[in-house]
Amino acid sequence: MQQKKPIIGIDTRDLKIAKTGAHTYLSELCKTIQNNQADLQFEYVFLDTRIPIYTGSSKLGKLWEQINYIIWKQITLPFKAWQKRL
Repeated sequence: MQQKKPIIGIDTRDLKIAKTGAHTYLSELCKTIQNNQADLQFEYVFLDTRIPIYTGSSKLGKLWEQINYIIWKQITLPFKAWQKRL
């Protein structure tokens, strides 16, 4: 009997925001996972938001983005992980 692979969720929202370190690391991780699906000992699920990310310079827009970020990290992301049984 084949053993079920453990499932790991990866938050890819930062790919829309970060431009250097975190973006490079996360994009390389995602590419590696996608290119080596058959050899992996885990199953990976990519989690992202449908809400557009604000990257402008307006203070009000930045405040709104911070609120969206907190809601994403504290409510939406855990709920999505729960839905997918992660």
